[in-house]
Amino acid sequence: MLQQQQQRQTDHDAQSRPIVPTPTLETFETFENLTKKINEAIATHEYLETVKHASAAIDKTQVIALIDIRAYAYSLQGCYEAACIDAQRMIHLAPHLADGYMRLGHIHTMYGKQRSAIAAYNDGLENVAAADQKQGNEQLQAAKREAETISQKRVNFVSKLPLEIGTLIISLLPKNAIASCISVSRAWRQRALESAASWKILSVDEEHADRQLASVVGYTAHHVEHLTLNTSNTATRSKYFECMRDYKFKKLHSLIMTARATANLRSYSFALATALWQLRPTLKYLDFKSDSSTSAITLAEVLLACNNVTDLIFTTNSSMSTMGCNFSDLEENYALSNLQLKSRLITGQDIQVLLQRCSHLRRLVINGCEPSVMESIIAHAHNLEILGYDSECTIPQLNDTVDDEEGHRRPFNGIKGLRMLYASGSGGTLIEASSILPLLYKNRLTLTTVHASIRGLQTGELHRMQSTYRDFHFGSIKELTFTAFTGVQQFMMDGIRIAATLERLEAKHVHNVNSMVNTLMELPSLTEFGLSHVDTTYGRASLERLFKRYAQLAGAPLMASSSLSPTLQSIKLRFCDEIHDDLLATLAEIKTLHKVELAGLRFVTTGGFNEFIRRVSDRLTHITLGEMDLVTDSFISTTLGGLPALTSIELVGLKNATNQSVQALVDKAYPRLIELKVKNCPSITQESIQYAKKKARVVVRE
Repeated sequence: MLQQQQQRQTDHDAQSRPIVPTPTLETFETFENLTKKINEAIATHEYLETVKHASAAIDKTQVIALIDIRAYAYSLQGCYEAACIDAQRMIHLAPHLADGYMRLGHIHTMYGKQRSAIAAYNDGLENVAAADQKQGNEQLQAAKREAETISQKRVNFVSKLPLEIGTLIISLLPKNAIASCISVSRAWRQRALESAASWKILSVDEEHADRQLASVVGYTAHHVEHLTLNTSNTATRSKYFECMRDYKFKKLHSLIMTARATANLRSYSFALATALWQLRPTLKYLDFKSDSSTSAITLAEVLLACNNVTDLIFTTNSSMSTMGCNFSDLEENYALSNLQLKSRLITGQDIQVLLQRCSHLRRLVINGCEPSVMESIIAHAHNLEILGYDSECTIPQLNDTVDDEEGHRRPFNGIKGLRMLYASGSGGTLIEASSILPLLYKNRLTLTTVHASIRGLQTGELHRMQSTYRDFHFGSIKELTFTAFTGVQQFMMDGIRIAATLERLEAKHVHNVNSMVNTLMELPSLTEFGLSHVDTTYGRASLERLFKRYAQLAGAPLMASSSLSPTLQSIKLRFCDEIHDDLLATLAEIKTLHKVELAGLRFVTTGGFNEFIRRVSDRLTHITLGEMDLVTDSFISTTLGGLPALTSIELVGLKNATNQSVQALVDKAYPRLIELKVKNCPSITQESIQYAKKKARVVVRE
């Protein structure tokens, strides 16, 4: 009995399921047979038969049958549009035959578009009936009746599904599909509006769907936690501002307003300020960008309105003074801990009151500074841990801090002070030593990371600095990158002379290689070392001495109780005239070395370069090569591609590298190659980048 019931259910399902006919070529003679007959007719000089068989081969029915097969295959692959295009082409080639209309109708039926299917069958009935095709007419009539039956039995599956499953399905849809769901029926609209996961992260752009969704934002705003406004459409922006003003965004945690969203917004400044004020109970992260010379709202107004924001990014194309920022009305702000500020011009006077009012700032990234800004930072930013000052580097975010039992932030190493500093002059120029050295001295015991582009010091200035800062020694430094111009190098070497914690050092424009090496020889081995833009050659012997020491440390047996740091693992040598083949040979002896960056080395020969790569080939995992003519297609494809441990490759400014080498490289390095970066290589096009993306996880071209 149970088997009979299951069989009846199976039969019922089969009857209710739309039948998609499988096309065949049985009605027509195959091209293989026709080709054989044509060849035989030509061989026997039977030209009438040749014409006959050739005509049959190009008969439209053969073409229609083949297109029908392809449309059928497209439809089963989920290529709805491609299948419809083929069906329409069948109709165009033979409007009097039922085949094209039947195929188009079946495709629509397969995708649940019964109305479109019925319309296709009606078109066929009109055209096929006119041609008096009885069999085709009957097929179309039967297919139409089936489509009408299915249409009448439509099931609103969204309302039938369990709430969790229906909500999950809607949450996975793109926003244009969600906009369509809202207009299907009341049940679909309600389910879409109630799908919290669909609205948790909302990005509003310039698409038609964004304007549709703006009409229902009053019903969805309470679900939104992260909102990005990236539209200049006045009506759309007004809808969102209105909902903010009415406090409908009850869970909004972060708000991003792009330059597009803030364009021509000055007349709405009061509405915007009111909206931000209403968001203050929940808003913790705000990113506000304006490309206009007159910003819609000033930084002071933002801080007044959003007094609970902990992370604020404020970018304006005007100067702080032009904006009319007046921080005198600000009360003490205990919430703001992370501020990124970019303006055309910022003076110390502009932000002095800001720093006094926001005394709990722990991370400050500021661009567009006059020298007086540094003075204000030194005088008033007492709780800073991370500072980015006119720097083009990527500045790290604040990490989770360790709190004491009472929930208060525990000072780093028991001392309150700056941990990370990234500083240069305005516009990527050099910062005056007199501006930054007081900050370095003040935080010498807590700084772990310093990236500083400092202008050189004359002899008299150096003596004054050394006299003023007699006990300048970094107490916790781990990473130091600096410009080693005259005076600055000596001052920095004094700072690290007893720094046993130093792990990474990169020096640019080195004034005296010998002096630097002498300092490094007295310290534990670095794990990362870099030299760039060194145009002298009298320090080669010192560098060889340093590399040999690191090689000896790398070859020494490791003891569990040893206090020595791991020896050199990464080397960066860029535009250094000190580097010749013999130094590369010494460098290759460092058994722990596995990451290499070489660029612009004018005095390295092809033989010396190839020998170095050969000797480190078994342990090299990362390599960056830039602006060296000896890096050819053959080297990239054969040598680099054959390195057994290599997982990351970066090619920069290589004139002799082409698409051929990149494609051969990824073929040979697959599957171990994880990352490939290509920058400013004129003969490597997007074609090879797309090819590489099929085999490497991360592929970037700049």
